[in-house]
Amino acid sequence: MTADRLVCFKEAAEMLGRISIRTIRRMIAARRLPEPVYVGKKPMFVLSELHAVIEALKAQRRKVAV
Repeated sequence: MTADRLVCFKEAAEMLGRISIRTIRRMIAARRLPEPVYVGKKPMFVLSELHAVIEALKAQRRKVAV
């Protein structure tokens, strides 16, 4: 079993193009981002799930461009 890294909302916001934390929360509510896991009270994303979202957005972009 390989360990998957967790990233905080700030890191996720940077990865998604420097969006705001508020936008991150809106995207979770709209189910455009996966539900975070909590470490104590701190919400975190599983990095592989975040990469999957980015790949899906890239694939969606390719469909629109064709």
